[in-house]
Amino acid sequence: MIRKRFLFLGMISLVTFFAFLVCVQSPQLSEAAETIKWRLQAVGPRGSIETNMIQRFADQVKIASDGRLEIAVYGAGEIVPSFETFEAVSQGILEMHCNDPSYWMGKTGKCSGITAIPFLFPTALDEKNFLENGGAINVIREVYAKHNLHLINMFRAGDGSIWTKFPFSNLEDFKGKKIRAHGMWAEALSRVGISTITMPGSEVYEGMERGVIDGLLSANVAWCFDYGFHEVSKYVYPTESINICHLEFVVNKSKWDKLSDDLKAILVVCAKEAEIEILSQNHFWDTTRLNEAMSKQGVKLQSLDQDSKTKLRSAMLAAVEQYSKEDAEFAKLALILKDFIK
Repeated sequence: MIRKRFLFLGMISLVTFFAFLVCVQSPQLSEAAETIKWRLQAVGPRGSIETNMIQRFADQVKIASDGRLEIAVYGAGEIVPSFETFEAVSQGILEMHCNDPSYWMGKTGKCSGITAIPFLFPTALDEKNFLENGGAINVIREVYAKHNLHLINMFRAGDGSIWTKFPFSNLEDFKGKKIRAHGMWAEALSRVGISTITMPGSEVYEGMERGVIDGLLSANVAWCFDYGFHEVSKYVYPTESINICHLEFVVNKSKWDKLSDDLKAILVVCAKEAEIEILSQNHFWDTTRLNEAMSKQGVKLQSLDQDSKTKLRSAMLAAVEQYSKEDAEFAKLALILKDFIK
């Protein structure tokens, strides 16, 4: 009888012990069992270098999270128009985007476009120094948070480029022409008397073909090659200091706040790795695609003289003073920018 009682008590203790283990393990087990599924819309079409690299980012996140976070990547315009992903992520229609921050300058008091001031940051590292070491990214992150967005990172994705139907060497050659531009570049061109039109990348080919525009400012050569701009242009000026080729990884803040710390860290690390990969891939493919555009389509290299570069840069630095009076957050960025220039 005593042995049966001890056996019964032993079984109770064993069951209690395993129940305790299950209770201790349950958060991890439930987290492991739950698969969080997100949608991310990219700025480029499927098959482009950027979208392929963003898919690689999503794959890395899935592996690093042991399958707990799956991100489905969509190409430009597949869920919402490219100019509307900021609001789509804010409202939860998308959980993430990787897009050009200059597209929503009107919603961020110009803050998201500050890195696109013409010829201000000579290299991607100069720009990164301003954003990360100077602290500009923290100011921009606060602005995004007001829109229910968490900004993971913002970065130079490659060289910028100017494509035209006409030869050019200075700003006078652009007078009387219609140029597709956006963000700070559109403002800069307008301030020096050049007519600009804003349109998404998907509409540029037809715009050039039909004569709606005579030229365009866009991202790096390989990016533009994916859109076929080399087929409707005769001249190109590619250079890193154009400062128009930017991307950002942004998450719906409500979704971000619900993530565990390790999943947040995985997203940050994978986004940083994708940043480097996108820049390096674009650097590699730009040369190949530029040679192809020149040899097969007869596209010719152009440049802008130093006086033209100085005028564009000066025009926007004057605008910085104006924007600082209109928006408190931009004023903070302007102070960081002045320290950087010094």
